[in-house]
Amino acid sequence: AAAAAAAAAAGEHRRPRVHLRSVPPLPLQDADQREALAALRETVRKSVARAGISLGEDEEAVLDDDLACCRYLVARGWAVPPAADMLHAALLWRVRRSPPGPLCDLDSADGAFLRLEGGRGKVYVPDGVDCHGRGVLVLDNSVQRSGSSLQASMRYFAFCIQLALRQAELARARGGGEGGAPAPGLQAPPPDKLLIVIKLHRFSLLNSPPPSHAKETLEMLMNHFPESAGLAVAAHVGRPRPRPEACRASL
Repeated sequence: AAAAAAAAAAGEHRRPRVHLRSVPPLPLQDADQREALAALRETVRKSVARAGISLGEDEEAVLDDDLACCRYLVARGWAVPPAADMLHAALLWRVRRSPPGPLCDLDSADGAFLRLEGGRGKVYVPDGVDCHGRGVLVLDNSVQRSGSSLQASMRYFAFCIQLALRQAELARARGGGEGGAPAPGLQAPPPDKLLIVIKLHRFSLLNSPPPSHAKETLEMLMNHFPESAGLAVAAHVGRPRPRPEACRASL
């Protein structure tokens, strides 16, 4: 302890730095980035046409959204071909899953679906943003398995991701999404990311999500909503229980 205190006093002790990639401020000021964004849209529209896929209004809205398209470019280091492949796959996933948009009509069939899935309480989006202006997404594993199908669960999870991102965007537009001061030695988290809170109170195999749900959840965050997850916090983690063989070895 004395050595650690001495190292800290000498400035040798440093906290680990967190480096998160962020989408540049919009509209893009860099000419190369604007060219890459235009090339991405053109490439994806051609690949979708070649595949004979009909995009709906929600998929077209993704292609027209500069922030959404830039996420794919940032995820692939502004290389257009791999970013186009990533966005093409995400659009195919959207056509297959057909998630409701954050501005869907609550009196429509999608609205009834959202009321049903939202009432289960397994996943929800609190009002507002965190102290750094990030949208908040909560996964509550204390709730029993909802019995929802994979299609329903993924549609609702995608809606929650989009809703949390939109809340952060609205907060920035109102001027209330400014990031707070970072801890010493740490980089301020980008406000275009999400804070994901995983509540593990009373977590057990009885209420854990099925493996197929967990697998597609990770796939969504990595490939279909890239550069959206900023920080995941596990809350109410229980004490680990020693294995029986470890107990016997210690006797």
